[in-house]
Amino acid sequence: MLRAVIGYAETPMFRILRASSPVLFCLSLWLCVRPASADESAVKAYPECSREPTDGDVQAAKGAFQAGQAAFKEADYARAILYWEDAYRRDCTAHPLLLNLATAYELSGNKEQAIAALQTYLVRRSDAPDADQITRRVEVLKRQVEEAKAAAQPAPAPVQPPPPAAPPKPPEGEIQTQESSGNRPILPLIVAGSGGAIAFVGVAVWARAGADIKDLEKQCPTRSNCPKQVADDGNAARRRQTIGGVTTIAGLVIAAGGTAWYFLSPSEPESVAGSHFTPVVVPGYAGFTLSSRF
Repeated sequence: MLRAVIGYAETPMFRILRASSPVLFCLSLWLCVRPASADESAVKAYPECSREPTDGDVQAAKGAFQAGQAAFKEADYARAILYWEDAYRRDCTAHPLLLNLATAYELSGNKEQAIAALQTYLVRRSDAPDADQITRRVEVLKRQVEEAKAAAQPAPAPVQPPPPAAPPKPPEGEIQTQESSGNRPILPLIVAGSGGAIAFVGVAVWARAGADIKDLEKQCPTRSNCPKQVADDGNAARRRQTIGGVTTIAGLVIAAGGTAWYFLSPSEPESVAGSHFTPVVVPGYAGFTLSSRF
């Protein structure tokens, strides 16, 4: 339990003087303490006690002490420090006041000034019976001050990770693929697949008609005075060959247009689930494959 270590008794004469002129008393106290608290953040040293206090100094110190004690009981540590600093300034032989000040400074968060007050007490009361206890208290306060300073230092800036390395360039002859953020529309692929199928049918018709023409030319190499049936079959084969060629060209044009349409179309967001058609055109087969995602 915290308690004041000095028990000044207020005399009736001092009580009368303080009650009769409170304004003068407070003004003199403010003028005396103001210079000492101008820079609260700096650790101030206590001047050497080189004189004996007068009776007036002792009486004034007692009044200031009791006022500080009342403020301390109300947990008003800042005001208690003001009064007790003034009391010790007036009576610098009252060294136990330094213990009161150390406690008030510690409770108010100014542990460095509390250390200064305790160290001053140890110097001026080297024969104090509680010197060992106060020394340990000083060590604890110093350790707490160091820990607070270490915690208050700014944390080092985080190290930025190096930028990702560029993907290696594929060797010649390999196709480099790139993932897209979405899928292109399926309709151009359907058109391109249809064109490929038409071109495949046209090629088949053109090739079959060409084979028939070669067989008929063997039957009538001169192409003159040919039997009527051979001539009719030859003309029909040429018409089928022409139709097959036109169909092949048309299919290739449609396939090229669908392919260009597909690659020039903007990508659409990729769906999570659904079915996808993929045109397939290989020798002997033309159609679509259906794939689903869930």
